[in-house]
Amino acid sequence: MTYYFSDTVKMRFDDVVASTKEALKRHNFRVLTEIDMKDNFKNGLNVDFRPYLSSRMRSTTHLSSASGGRQGWNNVTLQHRSAAARGRSC
Repeated sequence: MTYYFSDTVKMRFDDVVASTKEALKRHNFRVLTEIDMKDNFKNGLNVDFRPYLSSRMRSTTHLSSASGGRQGWNNVTLQHRSAAARGRSC
């Protein structure tokens, strides 16, 4: 089953990233990987791209699990969307 939560906030992108990481930390999640798409597009293709950060999280309560499965993995994507783009999918 796939599901997600989406919300739009009026904050600076860097503040949203910091706030989200802090909230997840309070709930025993930690960042395992993080991909900054804006930097990847700029460095790899010399293309300007909106702020877009994709992180792979896992609950620290699952880190010692011997199952090795995907249970407990969570993906968090934060992206800046212009007012024109908010009405359509990206």
